Amino acid sequence: MPSASGGSQSPPKSQSSPKPPPPSSLTVQMRSMEEVGLDSTAVDPSIHPCTDFYGFACGGWLKTAELAPETGWWVRSFSEIRERNVQQLKSIAEDAARKVLAQEDIEDLTVQQVGAFYSACMDQEGADERKTKPVRPILEKIREVVDATSLAKVLAELHRYQVWPFFELRASQDFGDATQMIGVLDQAGLGLPDKTYYLSKTSKEKQRIRDQYFQHIVRMMKLLGMLPSAASTAANEVLRIEISLAKVSKDREERRDPVGMYHKIGINGVRRAAPKFAWLEYLEALGYPGIKDITVTAPLFLTGLNKIVSQASSRALQNYLRWHVLREFAEVLSSEFVDEHHAFQEKLGRQLKPRWKYCLDSIEEVLVGPIASIYVEKHFSGEKKNKALQIFHAIRDVFAKNLASLDWMDEETKAGAIAKLQKLNYLVGYPTEWGTYPIDITSDHTENIRNWSLWETEGNLSQIGEMVDRRAWEVNPVSVSAYYHPLKNQMVFSAGVLQPPFYAVDGHIPTQMGSLGTVVGHEFTHGFDAQGSQFDGNGNLEQWWSEASRSAYEARAMCFEKQFSEYEPVNGAALNGKLTLLENVADLGGVKLAYEAYRQMREGAEKVVLADGFTEDQQFFLANAQVWCVLADEAELLQRIQVDPHADARSRVNGTLSNFTPFAAAFACEEETPMRSTSTCELW
Repeated sequence: MPSASGGSQSPPKSQSSPKPPPPSSLTVQMRSMEEVGLDSTAVDPSIHPCTDFYGFACGGWLKTAELAPETGWWVRSFSEIRERNVQQLKSIAEDAARKVLAQEDIEDLTVQQVGAFYSACMDQEGADERKTKPVRPILEKIREVVDATSLAKVLAELHRYQVWPFFELRASQDFGDATQMIGVLDQAGLGLPDKTYYLSKTSKEKQRIRDQYFQHIVRMMKLLGMLPSAASTAANEVLRIEISLAKVSKDREERRDPVGMYHKIGINGVRRAAPKFAWLEYLEALGYPGIKDITVTAPLFLTGLNKIVSQASSRALQNYLRWHVLREFAEVLSSEFVDEHHAFQEKLGRQLKPRWKYCLDSIEEVLVGPIASIYVEKHFSGEKKNKALQIFHAIRDVFAKNLASLDWMDEETKAGAIAKLQKLNYLVGYPTEWGTYPIDITSDHTENIRNWSLWETEGNLSQIGEMVDRRAWEVNPVSVSAYYHPLKNQMVFSAGVLQPPFYAVDGHIPTQMGSLGTVVGHEFTHGFDAQGSQFDGNGNLEQWWSEASRSAYEARAMCFEKQFSEYEPVNGAALNGKLTLLENVADLGGVKLAYEAYRQMREGAEKVVLADGFTEDQQFFLANAQVWCVLADEAELLQRIQVDPHADARSRVNGTLSNFTPFAAAFACEEETPMRSTSTCELW
């Protein structure tokens, strides 16, 4: 199989010459790479850019970068931004906690809440003294499971605490009427990252993980007080139930099909699909007996669930529920549970976080409004939001212009695309109003998490049957998040991601468009790809594409699927071109849109910038590649190949740019070189 670089020839030992200098009528400004937002030390000049551009742009960084102790994956952009944010949040939390512990008079309620929550979370000694006491009432409740009715009641109690054995019920937008919130019943209940870990008969690695998972459950049950034989029996029962659930669960590719994920059958349809489960008693115990409108993501999962709950013994059901309580609350219990939980996470490629990092994660999930409002005031004020919107508008205008030139899309579909584009809205930076946390925060972190879970579940389920609030943020503005929301036809870019190397208020246009611009363009195309195109401008699941346009799209998309399926990030482990298809298409679309927008923004400029000899076009492509520099250990990379819809970094950079003719022109790549494809894939 070919490598991700597209070839195996030995690269020359000299750097590619930049394009000829600009016409003498323009002023040339000489700058360093750092001055325009690039990293000169990341470049490896021993690798030819036309052979392996990812290696050229990131090779120097890869030689010196180190993985953080708690991760097997480190991205030069997202991870470093996240680490920067974490340090800023740590300063905020520690300062607030110091004031609370010193019993200072704090006028700002948000500071009081953050400080009290953080200090409670950091009290591991208190957690060690309490051991499993905070979850004992929940565990005792599980003993009541003896039949279908008692199972339904206990399961409702666990779901109220955000523990999701068997299935998950939440409020979400109705695919058929995006103005309304509806109940969505989704598959859940697995403890391993993917169903293939339970079912694979060929992967020795997955079989090894499955065996280690069994031993992990045994050890956790013994910590709970079970004798070794009982713990082993419990682990066997847990694994049998989860294997059965895995067999009827949809895989990741199936879950990317919006039509296949929408089955509005209502509570009566749910009862018919799984009559052995006491659904009415479940909703009554949940506190929402009046829920009628429900859509399910996987009808066959319900059929399988019906068989599982009717055939499992009460003891097996109890052990399965008990395990998921332990699994969910492990990090807030005493040290022996924390240590065992993280020992298994290490086997999945996830390393132990310091306690303070875990506590910051908890604050970001629980105290969204308080922590985000403090962060924004300190680190995202001024013109950052408005200047970022200018980039969005520039990409939007290019996208609208390019639609007219697409030869595979007919006029009817183009008109629908323009109509959807005109309704696209943007959540950038942070919301106009901050959420609150109207619950007293105690000195017991587990109690705080329990109370928040109950409040969060109540707030979510109460939305069923209500109108959609399109102004509501679904992510914490502090998070490093950028995505397109098909049900709201909305672009979301948080304050946490809008910073170097992606963005700066006074950023250099070529590099800023090569980094942030390509991500914005990437998300734009998601609104119009094979998945996003199934939703109209209002967010309703509606086929507004003509059959001819969809067929033409799918025919062109096969080129991407074939190309990326030939890349092997690890010897013997090829990418799944079908799983990564939408992201690969979006990567190329994002580069094309951002490149054209950058060229338009620089049109008529009186001066051009050479950065350590690199032209502005070359700066654009270097910026694009350098945000995707990734250091990963093999275990983490192998897992991501199986479950991540994004290609690995080398494949997504080289595969994308080898399809883009302006890249080959910028670096004077000759025919037949790996980065100048003779048969390019293209959609947008």
